[in-house]
Amino acid sequence: MSLDLDVVRIRATGEVRVLDEDEFALHQVTYSYPAEVIGAARASADWLAAALADREPFTSAYRRWLG
Repeated sequence: MSLDLDVVRIRATGEVRVLDEDEFALHQVTYSYPAEVIGAARASADWLAAALADREPFTSAYRRWLG
């Protein structure tokens, strides 16, 4: 299930962005998302944005799993 928020790292600059905030806000009302779902979606997006900003576990930590 997708809750409208996309987290991306811009390759050219390394900047991390959370996209589709407006869609997420609209769908909260349209589909009556419960508060706990909204909070969990926001927390997940924030966690992923922080992980991407640190560049881990997405640049090297995965290598041990491939080994």
